[in-house]
Amino acid sequence: MLLVVGRFLWVLFSIICFSGTALGQENLTEVLLSYPACSAKCSATYLPIANCAFTDLRSCMCTNYTLQYEIGACVLSTCNITDQIISSTITQNEICNGVPQPWEGGRAIRASIIIACFTFPIIGLRFITRIYITKKLWWDDWTILIATVLMLPNTAIPIYLSYHGLGLHFYDVHPADTPNLEKLFYISQIFYVLIQNIPKFSILLLYLRIFPTPRFRKMLFIAMAWQVAHTLAFLCGVAFQCVPVDSFWDPFIKKDHCIDIATLTYFGAGFSIFEDIVIMSLPVYELKGLNLSLRKRMALVFMFALGSFACVTSMIRLKFMIGFGKSIDSTWTNVDVVIWSQIETYTAVICGCLMCIRPLFIKYIPSVFSTKASQPSSSQLHSATWGARISSRIKAERTSRYGNRLDDEESIEVGKGLEAGNMERRGSQGNVIKVTTENVVQYEMKRTSERRAGSQDSDDIADELGLGSKENLNDRSVLKV
Repeated sequence: MLLVVGRFLWVLFSIICFSGTALGQENLTEVLLSYPACSAKCSATYLPIANCAFTDLRSCMCTNYTLQYEIGACVLSTCNITDQIISSTITQNEICNGVPQPWEGGRAIRASIIIACFTFPIIGLRFITRIYITKKLWWDDWTILIATVLMLPNTAIPIYLSYHGLGLHFYDVHPADTPNLEKLFYISQIFYVLIQNIPKFSILLLYLRIFPTPRFRKMLFIAMAWQVAHTLAFLCGVAFQCVPVDSFWDPFIKKDHCIDIATLTYFGAGFSIFEDIVIMSLPVYELKGLNLSLRKRMALVFMFALGSFACVTSMIRLKFMIGFGKSIDSTWTNVDVVIWSQIETYTAVICGCLMCIRPLFIKYIPSVFSTKASQPSSSQLHSATWGARISSRIKAERTSRYGNRLDDEESIEVGKGLEAGNMERRGSQGNVIKVTTENVVQYEMKRTSERRAGSQDSDDIADELGLGSKENLNDRSVLKV
């Protein structure tokens, strides 16, 4: 009885307020009578405010965003799920069918395709470098491979969402598409947490492999423990943001409890920015101890600073997160959130890979990427002092004999032995000095008793990062001639 009265009042109110006749008015009246009472009441409340004539309801309502938003919000708050579906179906299929509606999903599609076209080739270059240049895959490579596997469906999800409602206003989304939209959006949130944090863990594993200092390794273990704890905590928070879990995408299941997803998102973004800054800053102290040329030092600083790009994208994304989870028009307002979430996560993967593909560029484009200093000219070599020449020869012999694998604490004492010979000086006519010498050079290798097992020299760091160095970058040896 109440439903019949509600429908009658709506039609009567419309006819009284908007008198006139038009072709098809009888059909429109039948359509309006099929509305549930709660949605008819919402329409009767807001249509007069918008000055919509009953004879021109299609043109007035279907092109007025504010009006549709107010009616839709009223329906969501006062009607049950079944009535909401009926009202939305009638509006889309009967009243507003054929009227062009704004759509922002194209931006999400373009962003997904473009960022994927940049990211996956760079990942491929990383593994080409590992397989054909360095000849080995390490733990940091395997973690990036896991992130890559997760990125494949995460690239397709925004495209699917865009073709089924993402970028439309909520009142234009077909009711049958809503559960799938919500379910895929839920899955994409889980992928986001994993893809965002796995590249950071990969970079920490890279640091652990190339920096052998015990103190630094302890810092890395602490950072990795934090990263694991942070990832698991936010993964659980996102996965169980609503209880029962099915209630997130199934409108017929009552939500017993839902956390404030906006607050969780803000904390996650803040922690992510903090972690990016820490990861960028970690190797600074270690790099200060390397005896590098300016060019190599700048190359290292640039490679480790690549993480700043991911940090910048996190900050930009945080701007679009304001109001996340609070708007009923989520399919419209979340477009930028989806775009920048993808940019942030994929940029993190790119930054983690760029540090590892430099050896490939060194091999095939040495003129651009090589950091080796130019060799001295023959005249410069000829003008070198006798002591410098002997020092150079000693260093060359040491490299040949010991493979340039000296520890940081090693000291080399070159004792000058017996120097005997006859020196004959001729007159100024030949201007020649003939020196006959006999040198006995002794090497004494003193290794510290606290030698670290499995430690590496800084030339390994240079080789790993593609600096093309075979010199001992961290050689604090004392060479006395």
